[in-house]
Amino acid sequence: MPHLSSKSASDIGPLHIVESGQRTTIQFTSEPSNDWMQAAECRERLLELRDQCVCERLVIDADGINFLSSSWLELMVSPIREGVDVCLNNVSTHLRTVLERTRLERLIEIRDSQS
Repeated sequence: MPHLSSKSASDIGPLHIVESGQRTTIQFTSEPSNDWMQAAECRERLLELRDQCVCERLVIDADGINFLSSSWLELMVSPIREGVDVCLNNVSTHLRTVLERTRLERLIEIRDSQS
């Protein structure tokens, strides 16, 4: 199950900024919707955060996430195009399969969930 926390100024849609800086860590606070507009807004905010923090590595905690629409997959790829390393932690078996079938595992460092 995704981390549930109250919304704060450091939330970007269903994403919560845990740590920002050269190594920025974000986590899902809820299952992301299939709303491409929400994903696009989150992508823009993440790119702004990258510029503000001079982010070199983005770590995304995907604990409890089993599905991401193409809009959310694009959100993970866009920082790579800007020179940011992306690491996806706590990846479920199902999500790993999606990433492998789309060949995104070649671009994104993937770490399995501990269970």
